[in-house]
This record gives sequence, structure tokens and C-alpha cells, in this order.
Amino acid sequence: MLIATTNSKGGVGKSTIAVHLAAWLHGQGKHVIVIDCDTQQSCSRWLNRFNVEISTVQMGTPDEVFKYGLELVSQADMVIADGPAGLAELTRALLMICDLALVPCGPSALDLESSRITVEVIQQARRIRKGDLPRALFIPNRLQTNTLLANELMAVSSRLGIPVTQSALRLRQVYANAPGQGQVVWNIPNAPSEAVADMQILCQEIIAYAESQQ
Repeated sequence: MLIATTNSKGGVGKSTIAVHLAAWLHGQGKHVIVIDCDTQQSCSRWLNRFNVEISTVQMGTPDEVFKYGLELVSQADMVIADGPAGLAELTRALLMICDLALVPCGPSALDLESSRITVEVIQQARRIRKGDLPRALFIPNRLQTNTLLANELMAVSSRLGIPVTQSALRLRQVYANAPGQGQVVWNIPNAPSEAVADMQILCQEIIAYAESQQ
């Protein structure tokens, strides 16, 4: 199975979710390969510092995605692809081969608009593939409790036309610190237990949904 993090906007949590999902699966004893399509190579650099046996493959063109993406699926229990910002052909290529597209979204008007555009492109990919693939999950991210923007995000997300995770990630400094420490939050000393639980529950929910759609 191939799961891709996608959004037309950067800074919404694609790499954070991709790395934590890969690490969580690895901790469950799964053989995981990560495809890094981000020009900044955030996942690759983060996982290299993490120093775990998770293979990373960098792909910078649609041809590489089409040529090698499905081959990697046959070599691993799960492939996680971190998509680039924007909806260039590289993102569209990922949507043509992935089983599940994750759409993280922060609580801003720009984030919401980019998510709407991303969902439209996912729907285009389904029409081209002539089926219901890729499946999609909308992931509310960087929420602040009882704020107008957070409430608007949750309200709008229900109208996007794709399922919304019951789990949401709140705005927490530990998520921002994790790449610099080369760790996932559950390996960071004194990380808030709520932050650890939120991320682990999200990973569990993503995989449970993905497996239920097979």
C-alpha cells in the first residue's frame, strides 16, 4: 500500500505526519519505505538523523514516481510518500499511484483554500483512474482550542467531500522541535503526554482506515 501526504500549500504538516507515520509503522514491526518528493528533502534529512532502519528514496520527477513507485510497494509492507508543496505534475503523479492521500490542513483561510484545491485534484485523479482511488483523509492540524479559526476549520472540513479524521493535531511546540532533534515525539524526553497520544492515535486511525478500504 502507498500512502501519500498531499496539499498544495507548504507548512501544513505533510512531512511531520509522514515521518511519524513511518516511524509508528516501523515500531509495529512493518517494513517501511519512505518516498521523499519534497525539494527540501525534509523527510530524508529527518529520518537520517533519526537513525532507524527506514529506507528513504528521493524522487524529483513524475517519471521517477511512475517508474519506481509501484516497484517499491512490492518491496515493503507500507510505502509512505511525502508530497511537495504545490500541485505540480509530481503531486499529480503521486495521486495516480497512491492508495490513500492524506490532506493535512492548518486553521487559516489560505490553508483551507489550498485544501479545497487539493481535494479537487484528488477527484480529478479518481476520474482518470476510473474508480474510487485514491482514497482520501482530511487531517485538521495545528488547532488551538476554542478559537474561531479552529472552529471554522472543523466546520468547513465536513463539507470538503472527503472523510475527516476523528483525531486532530493541536498546535504544540514539540512537533516543531522534533525535526531539529531528529526524533519523533514519543522519543523526545519530557514531551507532553497529550502530544504523544494525539500523534499515535492519529497514526492508528490512518492505518485502520487504510486497511478497512482494502
